Amino acid sequence: PAASSSQLRGTKWAKSAHGVALTGGLAGAAGACVACGSKGSSRRNLRRGTLQVRAVATLPPETKTQSTQSWKRYDLKWGVHKFGGASLNDAKLYKICGDLLLSESKGTDSSKTTPTAAIVSAAGGMTDALVSIIDTALTSVDESLAKLKATADRQKAILMELVPDRPELTDPVLKNIDQDQDAVKAMLLAASKMRGVPPQMLEFVAGLGEVW
Repeated sequence: PAASSSQLRGTKWAKSAHGVALTGGLAGAAGACVACGSKGSSRRNLRRGTLQVRAVATLPPETKTQSTQSWKRYDLKWGVHKFGGASLNDAKLYKICGDLLLSESKGTDSSKTTPTAAIVSAAGGMTDALVSIIDTALTSVDESLAKLKATADRQKAILMELVPDRPELTDPVLKNIDQDQDAVKAMLLAASKMRGVPPQMLEFVAGLGEVW
């Protein structure tokens, strides 16, 4: 698509065997058009402040081949399970779901395992709790912040009960929850000032249960 000179300023381009990738300034952009076979038109377009880029970067063939072969190893037959809500209400139920996945992956034939994946949604009551946090911010920021802390602490407690004494595994997750908590705090203050909740804000906060 056409782009103005201000949009292209600082953009870097490079020619490669697989297409044109971002790498040099506007001068490099002209070189990118050479790779597309339009050197003369690129110079005219640059003077007018527009540039047409027709090259499309693609994945290296070997990457596609490797990806296909990795799937073929499993004959594309996967066992996929969905858990959420009441089935993930506490750490004990998380463990039951995990044991079920291990059992299903073994199947009835002990000599062959089945690739098994899990689609996990929020713990029981988590989404409702997160929505309540946003709603409460319209009347009381302090109460909303207290609810936020309790909700985040609940998720942390589940994690620590499931994986005790393994900081190399739990610390990155705890850090992410803390960062999300800080982001939500700023949103709660904004919602209280606006006396309203934009739909994007509600979707983001309510969706944290799926991420945590």
